[in-house]
Amino acid sequence: MSHSMSKPPRARRGVLGWGATRAVLDALAAQDIPLTQEERERANAFAHDADRRDFIAAHRLVRAMAASIIGAPPGTIVLRQRCDTCGGPHGRPTLPDHPGLHVSLSHAKGVVAAACGDRPVGIDLERWNASQPDHSDLDFALAPAERKRLQSMAASDADADAPVSPAALAFLRLWVRKECLVKLGRITLDQLDSVDFSAFMQTESVAQAAVTHFAHQGLHYSEWLDPELRVVGTAVGDGPFDIHPFR
Repeated sequence: MSHSMSKPPRARRGVLGWGATRAVLDALAAQDIPLTQEERERANAFAHDADRRDFIAAHRLVRAMAASIIGAPPGTIVLRQRCDTCGGPHGRPTLPDHPGLHVSLSHAKGVVAAACGDRPVGIDLERWNASQPDHSDLDFALAPAERKRLQSMAASDADADAPVSPAALAFLRLWVRKECLVKLGRITLDQLDSVDFSAFMQTESVAQAAVTHFAHQGLHYSEWLDPELRVVGTAVGDGPFDIHPFR
């Protein structure tokens, strides 16, 4: 009688991709990546073509990221979204044909990002603009130590000509981290202030692109900043991510 033992599955690293909507669509144009009927209906519901293109690019990109792990053409991957509350075709994305994989996606005014891994993942990005927006209406998202650190950064802001103030940029960084945790299912929107990233707040330079990594409370954070696209992004999961920027 022969005995065989299957090898344990190879540990996978998470993968993430991000870039300008145009760059992502151009890079994936040669591949047939159809959306589902529900996705097409959602895309067509956008009033502005730019928003429609962001949606399409993000949904194609998340398939491409999953395909890089699965080893299948991205056009064969089905993406499904269902709201846990109303049952509508939105909410956390899943791959019904690949229940062992987890995906997340984000899009914001001409920039998109997506991540995939064999453990739950969350990804989010935000763009900054030259108007130096006031985020005081989002103060509810901050832990007390984060609020104090932001106030200190705002008091020391000196360069009025900077494309974004250090305090405004730091707030966006906090926001995307916490949005990732919501997408990951670790917290809800009314628990944003329960997570404290004050120990990981630093003044970021917008002079050049940067990618950083850190671990916090058992999770791995991969973060990037792109001054050309004016975007900050974060991906969160159980392990490090292979990063694929689209230029």
